[in-house]
Amino acid sequence: MGLLHDAGLATVYERDIHGLNDLLNKMGERGLPIDQQKRLAVATELGEQRAALLIEMEALLPPKGRRYQSRKTRPKVLDGWVEFEMEVEGFTCGYCSKWNPNKKHPCFKTQPVWKHNATKFTTGWQKPIPFTPSLDMLKRYCLAKGYKIPTRRYKQTGLIRQTMDETAIRRMALSHPDDKLFGLVLEYREKDKQLGTYTGRIVE
Repeated sequence: MGLLHDAGLATVYERDIHGLNDLLNKMGERGLPIDQQKRLAVATELGEQRAALLIEMEALLPPKGRRYQSRKTRPKVLDGWVEFEMEVEGFTCGYCSKWNPNKKHPCFKTQPVWKHNATKFTTGWQKPIPFTPSLDMLKRYCLAKGYKIPTRRYKQTGLIRQTMDETAIRRMALSHPDDKLFGLVLEYREKDKQLGTYTGRIVE
């Protein structure tokens, strides 16, 4: 208080800070009124904008930039599953060429075990995994497009790791001005941040 007196601010402090403590504490306890209907409307609009951005990004993906869920047998409900030809690794009997023979295989009962590593093509089923601008999917996109994946050195460990943080995405957008995906990623992340910070994801 001595310094406040010397500066001629003691009265101001008592009136505008100390004297308002009780009122400010009560205001803090009560909080600010929130219009829940407007909050829901804003959250709904942000959610729709974010979903539209995902659809727009999905349309820009090349086939090699997608991730797929695969299975060997036909699913009971197709729901997006499509048939495709897949390469399978295995081995064959060195005597009769049977695919993946087990220990009870007749050739092995009378002769030494002899196998060849081999591959074959068979029918499988796959379903594209919905795109999200995660590190893994953005790395896959960059590889498919022939882009160099950005890296970042971490001061704590000194390690250099691949990254797709905001700075990296902005650099990619500048390096590839004809590629719309990176601008959409920045816009998507901004909408996602707003949805989580200001509306509490009340529509999810």
